Amino acid sequence: MAYAYGQPAEGTVTRRVWDIATEETRRRGRLADRKLVVERALEQGVNYNTASTQYHHWRKHEEAQAATPRSTAPVPLPVKVEVKEAGRVLLPADVRAAMGIAEGQTLVGEVSDGELRLMSRDTAVRKAQALVRKYVPEGVSLVDELIAERRAEAQREETEALADGRK
Repeated sequence: MAYAYGQPAEGTVTRRVWDIATEETRRRGRLADRKLVVERALEQGVNYNTASTQYHHWRKHEEAQAATPRSTAPVPLPVKVEVKEAGRVLLPADVRAAMGIAEGQTLVGEVSDGELRLMSRDTAVRKAQALVRKYVPEGVSLVDELIAERRAEAQREETEALADGRK
């Protein structure tokens, strides 16, 4: 069921709160928290109560959107870019926003079958984690295993050092 409160009109103060929440969500990779959104809105002169109320409406709207069944196939965003001097390519603002990247951020890319695929480091890490997760049994923590191996190795080295008279 969709949330009854829809997105405010472009250019309004209430829409600015929604935009801040959406920006922070993209930047952090999870739903933005109220405190951060309200603080940013206050910095831009938005009334505290307006910011807090609009955050509530935005959050309910986002939760309703997430609960709505959608196609699993991503909808491609058509992009036309020009290769400039020294091979420089400028990514339009809407592309950067869709990718959740900011100016100065480093991207990770791969070339395959004549296509260049660019992604943020966060996206690359999530893809790598998903790839590895397929091969790790449920309930196994690779971090815990690594720490245990390191501790065992340190213990062996200390035992050998004591046996050799180095300590």
